[in-house]
Amino acid sequence: MGWSALRLDSTDNVSVQDFYDVIVCSWGLPTWFGRNLDALFDALGDLTMTPTVLVWSGLGQLADIDPELAGAVLDILRDAVGQAPAFAVIVRDDLGVSGFDGLL
Repeated sequence: MGWSALRLDSTDNVSVQDFYDVIVCSWGLPTWFGRNLDALFDALGDLTMTPTVLVWSGLGQLADIDPELAGAVLDILRDAVGQAPAFAVIVRDDLGVSGFDGLL
């Protein structure tokens, strides 16, 4: 079975609510999605039952809006990568970070 791709483009976000709205729309989640970190982790668990790569543009914008949330989302993605048998994350932002942190 091949890999599926999840796209997350949060480059136009101006609020935390926008970030969660983009997730709901991009990933086809139900309107009752919790719009919080626990719901994000649960959704990733459901969406990564098959080999999946997440391509995210907009981490920098989220960090500008809410640096604490951006860090928490990265932690959730790292946890999901560690728990899913075949899940990878590509962050397309140039964050000026050197070295490999396991997400790419």
